[in-house]
Amino acid sequence: MGLVDSLKMLGKLSFDTSMLLAPTTWSAEEQLWFFLNVTVFALTLVYKMPQVCNVVTNRSSVGISLPSLLLEFVSYSIEMTYQVAMAYPFETYFEICLMWAQDVILLYVVLEDRELIGRQLILPLLVFSLGFVSITNRWLPDIIMYSLILSTTPGLVVSKSAQLLKIIRSGDPGMVSSLTWGMLTYMAGVRVLTTFFVTMDIPMLLNNLSATILNATITVSVIYYNILKQRDN
Repeated sequence: MGLVDSLKMLGKLSFDTSMLLAPTTWSAEEQLWFFLNVTVFALTLVYKMPQVCNVVTNRSSVGISLPSLLLEFVSYSIEMTYQVAMAYPFETYFEICLMWAQDVILLYVVLEDRELIGRQLILPLLVFSLGFVSITNRWLPDIIMYSLILSTTPGLVVSKSAQLLKIIRSGDPGMVSSLTWGMLTYMAGVRVLTTFFVTMDIPMLLNNLSATILNATITVSVIYYNILKQRDN
């Protein structure tokens, strides 16, 4: 098995129990790609938990951009429901489901901290539920379905940019977790390798590259401003 074949295996990123044990006949290079595959899957399970713990432990969501979080949540919701509607195999979007579930948890603790959970959420929840059901059951015209799924890439980029700008403008990351964003940087970086060696899908490659750069910039910004804050104290 060569490098490209190893990366093709890495690119599947699906829950396949046959991949949980690496054959002893694999070379060191192949074991490296296997390690990357397993670590990306493992990080997908927990990557938002450090951020959730920060908010819950400190009872504060200062520094977290709510528009950024909402935009990310909507983008993942569209991706997940679209793939359900298209009857794609569950393993192809299992990762998105995990990300979506963790966004639900983080969104809840942030809204709870800001005392935004109440009657004012009834209408947004009804609209969201209607959209969720409409996409899942393919009640919308195909042109709208395709437009929605195409909007998720710029949506996620804008989401990350909003969080970065909030940190830079305030000069204080608050409760933003550098660990969460560091894990996101690693995951996006691995996807850059996968896309480059497996599919060479230029739009996806640009998407993953931009995500890696933005994630890394946010991570560095959080660490930098936290160091400055510690010096001032």
